[in-house]
Amino acid sequence: MRHPMARSGCLAFLLVWVLMGGCGPGLEREFPPTCTDAVRNNTETDVDCGGGACPACTKGQRCASSTDCVSALCMESVCQEPACDNTVKDGAETDVDCGGGTCPACTKGQRCASSTDCASALCMGSVCQELTCGNTVKDGTETDVDCGGLCPVCGVGLGCAKNSDCARGFCLDQHCFLPDPATIAPPLNSRLPTSFADSVAFLFTGPNALQQSVAPGTLDMSRLSVLRGRVLDRNAMPLANVTLTVLGHPEYGNTLTRTDGMFDLAVNGGQPFTLVYTREGLLPVQRQVNAPWKEFVWAPDVLMIALDSRVTSIDLATATTLQIAQGSPVTDADGTRQATLQFSPGTTAVMEVGESTQPLTTLHVRATEYTVGVHGPQMMPATLPPSSGYTYAVELSIDEALAAGAMQVRFNQPVYLYVDNFTGFPVGGLVPTGYYDRQQAQWVPSTDGRVIKVLGVTDGLADLDVTGSGLPASPAELAVLDISDAERRRLASTALGTSLWRVPVRHFSSWDCNWPFGPPSDAQPPPAPTMKQSQTPPDDPCQKAGSIIGCEDQSLAESLPIPGVPYSLRYHSGHSGALTAMKHFTTPISGPTVPSSLKRIEVEFSGMGRQSLTTFPPTPNQSFTLYYDGKDVYGRALVGPQPIQVKVNYVY
Repeated sequence: MRHPMARSGCLAFLLVWVLMGGCGPGLEREFPPTCTDAVRNNTETDVDCGGGACPACTKGQRCASSTDCVSALCMESVCQEPACDNTVKDGAETDVDCGGGTCPACTKGQRCASSTDCASALCMGSVCQELTCGNTVKDGTETDVDCGGLCPVCGVGLGCAKNSDCARGFCLDQHCFLPDPATIAPPLNSRLPTSFADSVAFLFTGPNALQQSVAPGTLDMSRLSVLRGRVLDRNAMPLANVTLTVLGHPEYGNTLTRTDGMFDLAVNGGQPFTLVYTREGLLPVQRQVNAPWKEFVWAPDVLMIALDSRVTSIDLATATTLQIAQGSPVTDADGTRQATLQFSPGTTAVMEVGESTQPLTTLHVRATEYTVGVHGPQMMPATLPPSSGYTYAVELSIDEALAAGAMQVRFNQPVYLYVDNFTGFPVGGLVPTGYYDRQQAQWVPSTDGRVIKVLGVTDGLADLDVTGSGLPASPAELAVLDISDAERRRLASTALGTSLWRVPVRHFSSWDCNWPFGPPSDAQPPPAPTMKQSQTPPDDPCQKAGSIIGCEDQSLAESLPIPGVPYSLRYHSGHSGALTAMKHFTTPISGPTVPSSLKRIEVEFSGMGRQSLTTFPPTPNQSFTLYYDGKDVYGRALVGPQPIQVKVNYVY
């Protein structure tokens, strides 16, 4: 006989198993018999429901807590259906009467589980945040200040995380860039002669045009011209997101350089234009181009540079002695030099901001040389006049004026610019000097400087040769050049025998010291072009047997006889728009003799937006042959005659 407690112990174990819901795999929960007896008894909160042991109650039945209700909502001891206006967090709501997908989205500060729960679509830290797309701060999901993410799309050059963050173009390396026009250029009609206007209209039409802010009605389709060019950084690498505008012509809008440094800008041809290149943190550049009708025009390559990192603080308010500011020393194949600026006591400065002037007393001065290394000509702020030789150019700037957007800074008396005579010009000679006026887009001549030399020191003052005589200058000669004893005292520390350029500067901008330039006495121009054009098919296309293969004109043909008639069907790929015939152009570039001073011969080709430069040695009896496939710069085959240009340059 078993122990009398064995049965009761088994029942106790069974009861615990049922209350814990341990039904075992594949079994439904079992409720006590009292949950189906149609009587409210035991712990039930209503008939056969609630209390924990029986099923949850439905809407309208009595409850003691939310666990008694199917809806998990017990209000005033009665089960309720979830609602979005009952001032209670119930159902799937993430906060009171909001979120969860069934109720209205939550507002700032309310709880959330995902961005869909928030009216701002911004859920951070399980709390809805307010979008701040206009607070001039990069926050929230923004990829740049007040744009990207959940805010409006970002412009070209601004930050991004994906393509959809960019208003135009694509996202690369977390920045928005314009696309290569070859990837978006529409196909051309292969049956009709190509219209220049139709072929380039995509550059400036449509919401995603590469050229933006063009005033309506500005561009005349009958005389369009497209300006093309390339911008590089100091290391001659492509520079993207440089803004291109036309000086004095805001109606043409703007465009930006792409990842390859290239740009395309449409204008009305028939006149010269000045292109303006700007990018934050770099010195602005200008280049002039002539724009004929219905043609692409190439601007010369431009290299943009930053300001010199060396900065000097000058206090004009309390100065009683000479103050000196210097740029960084520069060394290249032409020699070593350093720009030095001398401020005399009593100097005052004003900056021109718009139509007004503002005084400056504390200056942070920089001197940034353009003419450095083999790429110096491309770094120049503007192209020099033909009669000026490329020698030395420097940007004289003041940080305070740049920050204020000032056009220039003027002084009440000359500030003297000293530069080491790295070119070895004769002592006593003039230093021809000018500055670049960015508003007028022209170089303006200024007061010439002088090449001087330190001969020795007497009583702490430098003895200076200012005429090339090899003798110390007289007091009268020093007075003419406004050289004071204080200046001579400063120069006394300069190594004996040093020669310097000394140039008076009355305002700060881009300054250029250059000497007149001309070709050598034996120079002569290249021979006149005599372009000879041959166009496929050639006289002998070198046809082979089998299928008719034109080896030289890259064609394929086949002829099939038609039974019963003296005719045949002939196919020739040359009749297909898919075949682009190669064109050959040949021109002489040197005659039977060449000048002994000739360094090299350059041949420039340009046509339909494409450009190439080929260099030849300075030898006689040479010719140049151009192979041109008839496609434009966007890779599309053109129909009908198109203008091209071949230019031969002799470099001395």
